[in-house]
Amino acid sequence: MSVVVLSLLILTPGLFGGELGVKLGNLDLRWNDPRIPTTSFDGYAAIYGEKIFDVTDRVGIGVQVEIGYGAKKLGKYYCQGYGDCEVDLTYTTLELNLKNLFKVWFFEIYLGGGVSRSRFGLDARRVSSDKYVGTLAEESGAGTQVFGGIQWVFKFLGLGAEYKYKTVGVPSVKSVGVATLNIFLRW
Repeated sequence: MSVVVLSLLILTPGLFGGELGVKLGNLDLRWNDPRIPTTSFDGYAAIYGEKIFDVTDRVGIGVQVEIGYGAKKLGKYYCQGYGDCEVDLTYTTLELNLKNLFKVWFFEIYLGGGVSRSRFGLDARRVSSDKYVGTLAEESGAGTQVFGGIQWVFKFLGLGAEYKYKTVGVPSVKSVGVATLNIFLRW
């Protein structure tokens, strides 16, 4: 059921005009325990769909759905029953956001916020075959985020940069910071 709802949220903007894009960048994880330093992930990627409604010629408001994934290689460990495993700290998120857009010269500046569901997992793969073994531990929770960015649109192609700050509602993680470069199609 949730896959159908998510598909409708992503595809509906395409029926009436919208934006579909990819975000690539870096994710920093801040732990609740202040003795643990911030963990920078090896990378972060997300896909998103959105629909912006013009309020005036220079102001718009809209809805955005985003699915994101990040990973950090933690190294080799022994996994009971499997032998040596490569363990990754993984992060997945599903977001529903509201976005305010302001057009200034050739650029669009935007601010927004929303609600999300995030998952953090210790996922293992066999070293010998790279076959997925399973999840050794995980936490998931609901959270909120605020974000801002700037983008440039030329006809149907756009480029931009964004920073997002998230609270994630899990016991061990305080917040997540995500900096991305974005590329998108708009129709």
